[in-house]
Amino acid sequence: MTHLAWWPFIVLAGAGVGVCTGLFGVGGSSVATPVLALLGAPGLIAVASPLPATIPSAAVGAIPYVRSREARTHAAAWSVLGGVPGTVAGALLSRLAGGPVLLLVSGLVLVVVGLRVILPVDEKALEKGAERRRHRALLVATMVLVGVFTGLLANGGGFLIVPLYLLVFGLQIRQAVGTSCWSSSCWPSRRW
Repeated sequence: MTHLAWWPFIVLAGAGVGVCTGLFGVGGSSVATPVLALLGAPGLIAVASPLPATIPSAAVGAIPYVRSREARTHAAAWSVLGGVPGTVAGALLSRLAGGPVLLLVSGLVLVVVGLRVILPVDEKALEKGAERRRHRALLVATMVLVGVFTGLLANGGGFLIVPLYLLVFGLQIRQAVGTSCWSSSCWPSRRW
């Protein structure tokens, strides 16, 4: 089959990824990268191609969360403050690894994060998370690390940020998803 014959599958995959992003606040690169790899895209193309869609899809995905006041826009701004420099550093580091390595690391990180998220979060962890939310420096430092992974894997970061907001900072799921969408769209902030 020629490369031109694959476009309907890629468009269909893109629509599915868009639905995942809208429903769950994550799914851009974390779903598109493996799908593109399964469709036969070379590793580097599968890793990097979904990234340009991240900002517009996150912006659209954030709208219902912002309207219902479930997006923590102030936390998103602090997240961007740490995440952007980390992303630049990660992007520079990505030159040291090839496409197949980045594809493998993306898959491993996705599996590890996915397995952790399906486990329940106890009340004590939520209370500790609420306490951690008061420490802006911790949020910024944590987002630097997320940014490094984001830049390294050419990923929007939602698949790391949502679990981080849930497990480390004690947000409820809709707050975590909305805040992730808001931070990924890099909009201005108002509150944590």
